[in-house]
Amino acid sequence: MARPTRLNDELTDELVKWLKLGCYVETAAAMCGLDRNTFQTWVKRGAREKERREKYEVELETEAVDDKQRQRATRTEERKRRDKRRSEHNRAVRREERYVAFHSAVEKAAAQAELQDLATIGASAKGGHVLERRVIKDEAGGETTFERRSKPEWQAAAWRLERRNPRRWARVQRIEVTGDEEKPVALSFADLARSAAADRNARSGNGQAQHVDADDL
Repeated sequence: MARPTRLNDELTDELVKWLKLGCYVETAAAMCGLDRNTFQTWVKRGAREKERREKYEVELETEAVDDKQRQRATRTEERKRRDKRRSEHNRAVRREERYVAFHSAVEKAAAQAELQDLATIGASAKGGHVLERRVIKDEAGGETTFERRSKPEWQAAAWRLERRNPRRWARVQRIEVTGDEEKPVALSFADLARSAAADRNARSGNGQAQHVDADDL
């Protein structure tokens, strides 16, 4: 445990009083009851602390300047990075503009074509399209118009329903195969393929073997 120091304000004031009178350091210390080595130790310790504090203040000022410089450098680098990115963006815009316009035009044309097809399907499902129009004049000079209109086609409406909500409206084809005593029969993938081909051939009436892909099952 460190021994308490004798140094306090009263001792300092007394020492300063003798030094002001022109006494040598040794004399002033002796008048205060201090050993010369103790006096010098205290002086050196104070000098080191003053030097440390001065150095600390300088370091603080230097760090503050460095911080500002780093901030300015960071801001400068960030500004350069943004400017570079903006420049690259503008060059890309000029270079790729024709391709962007082409892409937009193609998308728009495809969307318009799709809308036209949907309108045609909707009109077919609704019916009422004029297929033939005749104007007959009577003896009095009057005219009577006769029109023959298309009938509603449920197939067109069904087509839209199948594609809009396939879970509810898509056609499901099932093949039921039973064996002896009407028990289920285990079939391989090849068996199912042959069965699907035979069923399709029977519907088409050609009786010829056809290749069956997995998508046909």
